[in-house]
Amino acid sequence: MNRIPFLPFAAAVLAAGALACGSEPPSSPVAATAPRLAAAPHTAVRGITDLGTFGWQHGFGLEINEPGDIAGRTDMGPPNLPTATHAVFWSARTGPIDLGTLGGASSETRALNNHGTVVGFAQKPGDAPFQRHPTVWSVRPHGVDATELGPFAQGQAEDVNDRGTVVGWSAATLLGPPTAFRWTARNGIETIPPLGGPRSQATGINGAGDVVGNSTVSPPFVDHAVVWWRDGTATDIGTMGGNTSARSINDVGEVAGFGQPCPGCQPHAFYWSPETGIVDLGTFGGFRSFAFEIDNHGRVAGFYETPGNIRHAFVWTLAGGKVDLPTLGGADSSTGSINARGQVTGRAEDGSGVTHAVIWQIGPAKP
Repeated sequence: MNRIPFLPFAAAVLAAGALACGSEPPSSPVAATAPRLAAAPHTAVRGITDLGTFGWQHGFGLEINEPGDIAGRTDMGPPNLPTATHAVFWSARTGPIDLGTLGGASSETRALNNHGTVVGFAQKPGDAPFQRHPTVWSVRPHGVDATELGPFAQGQAEDVNDRGTVVGWSAATLLGPPTAFRWTARNGIETIPPLGGPRSQATGINGAGDVVGNSTVSPPFVDHAVVWWRDGTATDIGTMGGNTSARSINDVGEVAGFGQPCPGCQPHAFYWSPETGIVDLGTFGGFRSFAFEIDNHGRVAGFYETPGNIRHAFVWTLAGGKVDLPTLGGADSSTGSINARGQVTGRAEDGSGVTHAVIWQIGPAKP
């Protein structure tokens, strides 16, 4: 849940947003129990582990689960303009495992659960360069099994929980509007229609099955951040002023994402809870920021960009604000995932400009 070269459809939509007013969220099934983010401790960086490039020229860690396994990717070509990408599973036991494609040129992971299920997208023979198909990989001792969800002309799987429920989006044509979905091996695809208008996307799911993403609501069809609760109700979180997308929901109903503070503006990371509404995290001195995950301690992981398109990985808490995560001697870093043990995965540049997959270890710090 990160990545400039392959930012999701919602991030692309952010560049052309129209004005819409946020709405007051109705009560939700978790509103009475959700803690304030202030409960999260101050954080400090304890160390960084270099995982290398995962096989090709550049490596990325995209999500980390509780045991410390990683869904990532390896790239050929320039660091921000890859000529090919392959999805990768990494663990301390196995090292990097190339998950392959559906017969086409490229693939990429988005998330994984604690049982060896990895989700993302892959290409098939004859696909257009930007075409993708929602894919689930099962990593087992005997090997890797790949399953295409669909078939769809376009789409990707964005997240999966430990119950095996996958969420994502699909489109009937290459340039058609996306529609959110849930998928299980037992029930197949279940669409999650927009709250109104042409499009919806599901981008995150928690352990209980609450889903977040974005949806159009009413004309002029700006994207609103949305929670689709496990009981079948939905909360329109609203917008920050322009297109807004929720990206992650933790098990107590706190949400992280990003949105435009005004139509056409660069996106800002945000935190949301039923008690606080949307909290704009700003850009930390850069010109835009993204938040991709929030854990059960209320720690938000993402990155911000400064002039020159230099990314800076961060973890944010209400108690301590933003903590920058270091590089391997280069300028660039980004992240979008954190587990309960304070392991954060992402990418960091070394002194020669090569991007490596990394794990940062964070822990409590004194106020």
